[in-house]
Amino acid sequence: LIAEALRITCRYDHFELMDRLGFDTRQLADFAERTYPVKRITGKFKAKTDRGRAMEKALAIVQFKLEEQAIRANPHFEMEPRLWLETLTEMLDKGDTSSLNDTFFPTLNSENPQELSEEEQAIIDDLTVQFTTNKKLKRLLSFFFTEGKTYHIHSDILNIHALVPSTADGNFEEFMGRQGKDLLDFIQETISRVGRNYIEGTPQQPQDRDLFFYLWCGPKSPFFGKHAMKTFERYFLIDKASHVERTLYWKDNLQTKGFKQKLLDEFGVHRVIFGHTPVNYLKGARMASEDGIAINVDGGFAEAYYNRGHALVHTPHQLYGIILPTPQEIEEAERKLEAAPLDIELIDEFRQPLKIRDTIEGQRLKERRDTLLKSIKGLSK
Repeated sequence: LIAEALRITCRYDHFELMDRLGFDTRQLADFAERTYPVKRITGKFKAKTDRGRAMEKALAIVQFKLEEQAIRANPHFEMEPRLWLETLTEMLDKGDTSSLNDTFFPTLNSENPQELSEEEQAIIDDLTVQFTTNKKLKRLLSFFFTEGKTYHIHSDILNIHALVPSTADGNFEEFMGRQGKDLLDFIQETISRVGRNYIEGTPQQPQDRDLFFYLWCGPKSPFFGKHAMKTFERYFLIDKASHVERTLYWKDNLQTKGFKQKLLDEFGVHRVIFGHTPVNYLKGARMASEDGIAINVDGGFAEAYYNRGHALVHTPHQLYGIILPTPQEIEEAERKLEAAPLDIELIDEFRQPLKIRDTIEGQRLKERRDTLLKSIKGLSK
């Protein structure tokens, strides 16, 4: 994941970000520019600078090698279709490269494609030390580890980042012998343990590191939701059909009454809020299901996903969504000295205004009040 994070950073030439955080990428940059001359980089790399393209490709190869090591070490991940490097070396050895847009892979060992070269190993070792000891990064990530949750329940509403893994027939998907709430609790325990180790500087367990990789791109991860992440194919295969990442069953299942009820019963809630990707509002998609039970709320920060986020407002009288304007619409409104456009989606109205006592926090306050009153009465005896 360190290689993945830096690859994405280099993909968008965000060197200023790495400088602000205090990362030293000289060793990586020197290796990348020596090993991958810009004229030999013909894959679909997005970085615009020569330095960025070289580093993006170098990190991609390191990432693919480390991913294959993790996949082979964990057969229960069931990610064998992602093992591309052996196929790639066979294609290169046979000269069967008509389906490739890039054939320059000087660090690939045809006898053991997933093995890092000495320089690659030295680079990832250096980056690992920097990632695990960088004080600025640790301050930022400590917040996520201490405050973030795999899921959160508030006022009878389940909040999750993306999804609860499910099957085509509307049941909860099983992973590592767990499913539904039990699976998310297990993942949260792992994340909390990894976070404590990271903050304290304690070495991580290999199985925890591998699970973090799976959470990033595994088909049964509650943070992903597709059958595969096709990074290798998008970089190196000409056939665009191979680039397709098929979305799994979460959103389809949320269209069925049975699955929604199963979800509510599993977590003991009345609604579920999920995100990960925003709805395409311009094409008529709505944030909420017709019954208001399933609500899609996403920040919409990614340009690839419409650059248009959502917000959810819960008042004593109503629950409604707001479709936020894009940055371009905000700039245009400021130029015209007008208010930026907001679209409102009414999700629910309450006949009886909700009061604090109707919320989970209200129940906690009531219990605390009752405990205090009981203590006071005990003192008066």
